[in-house]
Amino acid sequence: VASATVTINAIPNVPNAPTVGTITQPTCTLTTGSVVLNNLPAGTWTINPGNISGETASTTISGLASGDYTFTVTTSAGCTSVASATVTINAIPNVPNAPISSGNIVECVTTPTQTLSATTAVSVPTGQTIRWYDAASGGDIVLNPILNSIDSITYYAEAIDGSCNSTTRTSVTLTIN
Repeated sequence: VASATVTINAIPNVPNAPTVGTITQPTCTLTTGSVVLNNLPAGTWTINPGNISGETASTTISGLASGDYTFTVTTSAGCTSVASATVTINAIPNVPNAPISSGNIVECVTTPTQTLSATTAVSVPTGQTIRWYDAASGGDIVLNPILNSIDSITYYAEAIDGSCNSTTRTSVTLTIN
């Protein structure tokens, strides 16, 4: 009677795909996005693309340019998840240019004294709005940039496109002589 001994080694487990947690999209001031990947396997693992290694149950991947990413996880035993986690990082929002000015407004006083408005001296592309300030940077918001007395005053217009503001402001000086 012949006999044989067969040794069966355990097959390493194929890991689950990472699950997508918080996605942070680029903003007007932050040019890249990030994603938190959860449900990572116990032990040492590697996330691809990026060749990011770790040992925790979740990790944050930062510095992602706009585009689509498909993440897989590979265990230290060399097993790679069959399924993947897909993340889309949006393009950087549009930062508008400063408003365009047609120039300062200077007039001689009339009776009764007229009212000059800085809003007539600037324009922005369709879809953008203007916010007025009392300073070239910082300062306070001015809801009604007008002059209605013999004097001179300068207001500063900032363009707004969605959640992004122009990085500079356009000055408009109103003068009634």
